Amino acid sequence: MSTPYSQAERYLRRILEHVSDAVVATDTSSRVTFANPAAQKLYGIAGEDAVGHNLLDLLDMFDTVGKVSVDEIAGVVAREGRWYGELTQRALDGRDLLVEVTVSMLRDDDGTVLGSVSTVREISDRKAAERQIAYQATHDGLTGLLNRTAFLRELNSSLAAGRRPALVFLDLNGFKAINDLHGHDRGDEILQVIGERLMGGLRPGDAAGRFGGDEFVLLAHGLNDQPGVDAYLQRIIALFTDPVSCQGGAAHTVGVSVGVAHSAADDDPDSLIRRADRAMYEAKRSTEVVSAYRTA
Repeated sequence: MSTPYSQAERYLRRILEHVSDAVVATDTSSRVTFANPAAQKLYGIAGEDAVGHNLLDLLDMFDTVGKVSVDEIAGVVAREGRWYGELTQRALDGRDLLVEVTVSMLRDDDGTVLGSVSTVREISDRKAAERQIAYQATHDGLTGLLNRTAFLRELNSSLAAGRRPALVFLDLNGFKAINDLHGHDRGDEILQVIGERLMGGLRPGDAAGRFGGDEFVLLAHGLNDQPGVDAYLQRIIALFTDPVSCQGGAAHTVGVSVGVAHSAADDDPDSLIRRADRAMYEAKRSTEVVSAYRTA
């Protein structure tokens, strides 16, 4: 006949078998006394291979690569009774797992330390979703460049740091005719290719964004003289030399009008944007198809 304790123990183990989080218990010598099926599945190790082994040996097998060491975790648990954090662990099959871990000291009714219990939840998918949401909030969905809000944040940050950036406005020439004649899908292909070219032409520390439609912006640093500005703008214009190839073999030549404004010590983002925008429209009036630029 089963004792009440053994019935309760079996009931508790049955509950833990159905918990989706990994649960691992150890004794005071850090030997594993229990690993639920979720823990076995997460790490790719059978329960019988875990129970009785020292947890530190298993963690070596798991190859924890988080910045917090096992000794540091154990020290916090000993002092405070609990540690919580995120770690990257490598399972036996080589997978890198981003996990959320809680380690708690385990005591009996008299307060005697029995060991510890760890609950582990894989959060790789959640973190990937969070990164995707953050990316979508700051990047243009079509081109992958910074969106207007994120680009203006970069501009504000650069001005506040006294870096004296140059703001470059780009507007495509001949794009509306292509869009009207061949449809928005073809136009979107062209915008995507232009975005890729601008991203590929960025220098370290600079930024590229799309303000909407066929209007793009660049934030350039270190353009200290007119020859440097001219060389930089010619390099940007050269990105538009080759026709844009689209699906189905169609190719389109797209020019660009460029306006650039240098920031002054007392410039704010609005004044810099107005001057760059005005310079771009002056360049646009000078050409219908080919590329041109003006400085303000």
